[in-house]
Amino acid sequence: MEGKIPYTDDWRVPGRRLVRTWGEPNAKGETIVAAFTLCTGGFEKRSMQRRWKKAGYIDEILDSWWAVEVQATDPDGACWGRYNPTEKPGGAGRVIDFAWMLEGIPESIEALSDEIVRRAFAEVV
Repeated sequence: MEGKIPYTDDWRVPGRRLVRTWGEPNAKGETIVAAFTLCTGGFEKRSMQRRWKKAGYIDEILDSWWAVEVQATDPDGACWGRYNPTEKPGGAGRVIDFAWMLEGIPESIEALSDEIVRRAFAEVV
C-alpha cells in the first residue's frame, strides 16, 4: 500500500455520525465504506459499559465511544461486513474487540480509520 488512500467524509449528524467512503477499490476490487456513530451513556446504573467493566472486559467506563460499521462491496455488488477493528471472531460469530473500543474523540476516528485501511487495503497474497 503506497501513500494515503483518498476518502470522503459525510457527517450525517454533525459530531455524532460520520460516513467515510474510500475513493478507490482495494486489491480485491471492493469499495469500502465505514460508519462511525458516537455512543454515550456509560454511567447509567444499567449501562452496557458498567456491565462490561463488571465482567472485566474494560478497565474504565468511557463517557463516550465510537461504534463502527464497515461494509465492503465487491465488484458483483455483494456487500459484506469486513475489516472492522471493533469486531473479532468469537461466540456464535463475531464479538466486540474491546481493545478497539476507543474514546469518542476525533483522534479515535482516525485511529480506527487507519486500522480499517490497514486491513482492507493490505496487499492480497
